[in-house]
Amino acid sequence: MIAIYSHVAIFDGQYNTYIWPCVAVWALDRVMRIGRLGVLNLSKLQATIRYNKDADSIHLTVPVHGISRPRAGSYYSLYSVNGLKFWESHPFTLMSWNEVGAKRTKDAALKLRFLVRPNDGFTARLRDHVSQKTYTHTEIGTSEVSIRIAVEGPYGHTFNISNYQNVLMIMGGTGVTVALSYLCMIRDIAIANEKPGISIRRVQLVWVVRDNHMFEEVYESELLPLWTPDIFPGEIQFEIHVYVVENGSTTPSIKDDRGLKTKTFSSKFAKEGYAGDTGKSWTRSHIGSMGASIRSEVGSALYREHSKKMI
Repeated sequence: MIAIYSHVAIFDGQYNTYIWPCVAVWALDRVMRIGRLGVLNLSKLQATIRYNKDADSIHLTVPVHGISRPRAGSYYSLYSVNGLKFWESHPFTLMSWNEVGAKRTKDAALKLRFLVRPNDGFTARLRDHVSQKTYTHTEIGTSEVSIRIAVEGPYGHTFNISNYQNVLMIMGGTGVTVALSYLCMIRDIAIANEKPGISIRRVQLVWVVRDNHMFEEVYESELLPLWTPDIFPGEIQFEIHVYVVENGSTTPSIKDDRGLKTKTFSSKFAKEGYAGDTGKSWTRSHIGSMGASIRSEVGSALYREHSKKMI
C-alpha cells in the first residue's frame, strides 16, 4: 500500500479516491484476522508437537476455544510464536478435533489436530524444534515437545455428505487428513443425534500410503478411536482399503504377472479393533474390510466397483 501511494504521489492526490478504499479494506482485513486470533486461541498458546521419525510425520495438537466450530475439509492458518518469523502464517488442512471434557457446549474447549509431512521452510523448523527440545519420548522413534502456536480459521468449503447413501473417499499420503475430518463430522452428528435421518449407509476409505509406519501412526492415533459401534452403528458400513507403496515409487507396482503384491495387517489391528469396550464382537458391517483384510493390494482394484454416488 505504501508503494502504491508513493507511486501515485506525483499526481497530487488525483488517485487518492481509489487508494484510500483499498487501504481501508486491507486494514479491516488485518483487524478482523487479529480479532479472530484473539477470540479463537487460548491465552497460553500451548500446542504439542509429536514427531515420528520412522513415519517422517508430525502430529500437531492445538487447544483452542470452541466458539468457532471446526468444519470437515477446512484449513487453518498457523502462526508459530516461537522464533523470529512469528508474523508468518502457514495453511494446514484440519485432520481431526475433539472436545476437552465431557460437556459439549458452544463455548467448550477444543483440541485441533493436524498431520504434517516435514519438507523445508516452516515444516522443517517444526521438525528441528522437536529434535532440539525433546524432553519426552513416548515410544521408539517418537518424540514430543510443547510449542507456542496460534491458529486462525477455519477456512474452506465443506461438502454435505449426509445426503449420500454411499461415500467413497480416495486419498494419498497425508491427504488422508481430509477423510479423517469428514469421519469426525459423522461422529459429531452421531453423538449429538442432530440428524437421525442421515442417509449414509456405507463409507469407504481408499488410502494410498508410502509405507507401513505412516499407516500405523494414523490408524492407532486417529482411525481406531473413531471406529467404534457408537459412531458407526450397524446400519452404517465402514470399510478401509489401504494400499502401501513400499518401494517408494509414485504408483503401486505389480510384483509379477501371476498375482498382486499384498501386505496384511489383520494380525495386529483386527485384534485391537474387533471388540468394543463391552467386549462384544462387532458385526461384519462394523469391521468392513478392515478385520478380514487391512491390506495393500495393487493394480486395478483401486478403481473397481465404485460407480455410485461419491464425494
